[in-house]
Amino acid sequence: NRPVFPDIKSALANTLVLGIVATGIAIILGVGIGLVSAMRQYSLFDYTATTVSFIGFATPVFWLALMLQVLMVQIYLKWNVRIFYTSGLSSSVNAGHGFHFLLDRVQHLALPVIALCALSTATYSRFMRASMLEVLNSDYVRTARAKGMIERRVVMRHAFRNALIPLITV
Repeated sequence: NRPVFPDIKSALANTLVLGIVATGIAIILGVGIGLVSAMRQYSLFDYTATTVSFIGFATPVFWLALMLQVLMVQIYLKWNVRIFYTSGLSSSVNAGHGFHFLLDRVQHLALPVIALCALSTATYSRFMRASMLEVLNSDYVRTARAKGMIERRVVMRHAFRNALIPLITV
């Protein structure tokens, strides 16, 4: 006979922080990898990014999270160095304030963020690469190049903006 909203509120706040950070990092990494991969089509970077993306698609998030935990525990047991924590939200009841609080929170959020970013980064990079390749072969990009615009300006002003439209839909 007690209200459930306080429990939901505390869990929802932590979930939102984790989700927003993981999504933001995945979008930034995915767009960057997809952009470079499309600009350097058929290069070693493109092949590597494609391979890593397919591995990211195929790896279940729960399995990756468990493997990251095992890796961090092994590092701690072997070298007695704690880089990232495998459980909890902070090291103690009073984690401090300012920089120490932020560092402690980052150390606790790093492994879940990495696990959640794997699939999303793979998705965003593949969509960005495909969209960018389609836009780079369009008539208006060819026309901009024929007018003598520098490649960076053609890519960023004409191609990149239009390539983001399908990604925003995703």
